[in-house]
Amino acid sequence: FFLMIRRPPRSTQSRSSAASDVYKRQVHGVIAAPQKEVREIEIQTSIEDLRELREAELRKQQLLEEERIRLEEDRRRQEEERKRLEEEERLRREEQKKKKKKKKK
Repeated sequence: FFLMIRRPPRSTQSRSSAASDVYKRQVHGVIAAPQKEVREIEIQTSIEDLRELREAELRKQQLLEEERIRLEEDRRRQEEERKRLEEEERLRREEQKKKKKKKKK
């Protein structure tokens, strides 16, 4: 929504003159929207902007939560893999000890 304010004629020096006031309210020959309507449009636009910002923030929070869950699952899988490898290493060492004992006998 864009209002184009025409300048008063140069012969009208005073900003408070009637001619100046008329020109200030004109938009290409059409009387401009009353200030109350302009303010209502500004407020409505602000409300819509705030809604969009809130929706964007909610989407961001949802993505962050999904990323947190994914990282937590990755960490859990890594921990399970570490435990599995430790158990394999423990069993391998036990097997080596058994082989050494058999050789000594």
